[in-house]
Amino acid sequence: MADNNRISIKKTSRVLAITCVAYTTVATILYDNYRIDLIAYSTPVILGTVTAIMSCAALQRMFCSLFTKNYLSFGCKELSPIGITHSETNPDIQEEFPRTENTTGTVSVVAQKSSYLEKYEARIAELEHAKKERRTTIISTIHDYTTYIMAEFFTKEELETLHENIEALAYGQQELYKPIRSREDNPIKSPALRHFAWNIGERL
Repeated sequence: MADNNRISIKKTSRVLAITCVAYTTVATILYDNYRIDLIAYSTPVILGTVTAIMSCAALQRMFCSLFTKNYLSFGCKELSPIGITHSETNPDIQEEFPRTENTTGTVSVVAQKSSYLEKYEARIAELEHAKKERRTTIISTIHDYTTYIMAEFFTKEELETLHENIEALAYGQQELYKPIRSREDNPIKSPALRHFAWNIGERL
């Protein structure tokens, strides 16, 4: 609104400036060439026009003030008392709708967040289940590999202890380790033991 007012003032000022320059130029030319004093002829017209404009402005202000006091509005910028009375009579009604909309928006956002969290929890549970199944499969494969490779180096009891140690390693329970000893007639060699341990560690 302020920008529009500035543009209007600039345009009006430009028009008035051009008019004054044109008027002065024409008056000078007429006086020099034809000895016609344009100012003498136009002064009464200008004064009459200015007086008429000021009179119209004063009458408009007076009528606007009069009609406003009598609760009438004919294009005046002031608000009518009827509209003010209506808004003051029902302040609760005007404030009730925004509150209802805000409440609805809040409920909608909370419901969406709850739905997202439910999906997140379901996805985490799905990943954990897949991880457990994969780990169970790997451990089962390791047990089969251990029985196949180590049966010739350990007795059945010692091999069972080795399986228990593998379970403890798989679940991070190193305090449950138990010592074992290979067969005396066929002891396991260090290279074979290192190879076995490396294979187990890679899979776990």
